[in-house]
Amino acid sequence: MARPTIYTQELADKICSELAEGKSLRTVCLADEIPDKSTIFNWLRTNKEFLDQYTRAKIEASDALADEIQDIADDGSNDWMEINMGHGQTKIICYREHVERSKLRIESRKWIMAKMKPKKYGDKLDLTSDGKQLPTPILAYALPNNDSNQENSGHEETDSGCAGRDISVKDSVNNPVPDSSSPVGQETNPDINRVGELSTP
Repeated sequence: MARPTIYTQELADKICSELAEGKSLRTVCLADEIPDKSTIFNWLRTNKEFLDQYTRAKIEASDALADEIQDIADDGSNDWMEINMGHGQTKIICYREHVERSKLRIESRKWIMAKMKPKKYGDKLDLTSDGKQLPTPILAYALPNNDSNQENSGHEETDSGCAGRDISVKDSVNNPVPDSSSPVGQETNPDINRVGELSTP
């Protein structure tokens, strides 16, 4: 039986209906009444209406895959197997191959869902851009004022982050001048007494 090659809306509806149920295009094309993949790809390139319908069907398939994930996770019928130990004894063990296969089926569906509908199923929820790329922000910084640099050129640079500051300001904060009235400010020369007069030898 020859496969159809002429586009019709009926064929488009049938293809997209099965895609929206979560089936892959490869699986849909196994039916004899469905065109092969090369024909469908050609329709996608030349028919915008079919392209839009196909795209919506693939996005809707994400919800169908979510239902499949729940069914796979809840089905534990093959997670255990009974083996014959001999002498009429049996043992029930975990069928790890089936468990790992179920994990793979779930992860593959989650990956497809995140790609087809990232706003709903992506690892990072997009709440603002609706899946569109956001513009790159432009970072600006202030350039030094040449006039202020020239005005402060006579001042000594006190450190790498405080160019143009008067060194006296820094010294007055970090190394205050001792008060002459305090003991710290008085001379410690043994030849001068407390009242500032020369001591008698």
